[in-house]
Amino acid sequence: CQIDLPPAPAGYEYRLTSKTRTALDATESAARLLESATFGVTRSELNDLGSSMATDGMSAVETRWVSDQMYEDTTPLTSHRAYWRRNMNMQYDSSHSGGTTDHPC
Repeated sequence: CQIDLPPAPAGYEYRLTSKTRTALDATESAARLLESATFGVTRSELNDLGSSMATDGMSAVETRWVSDQMYEDTTPLTSHRAYWRRNMNMQYDSSHSGGTTDHPC
């Protein structure tokens, strides 16, 4: 790899630095996967996936986890609407117009 840089202006200099990055351990790899692929993760899910990665290999566990998310027989489909209705649809003792605005704008 080669790069040609213009001469540094007076009072400035170029510095070339490099960093050595340590490899992620299994729990850190699991955290990275779950952070990017879920809406949130529990500590137990992270520990379970991390320990699986430590014993079975990271690539195999990542592939299996993503595959499991795609197939309904391993991970049942869920509905945000069903979750919303179950947890947010409060029952009122009297009649009430829920979800209406109190002003025109």
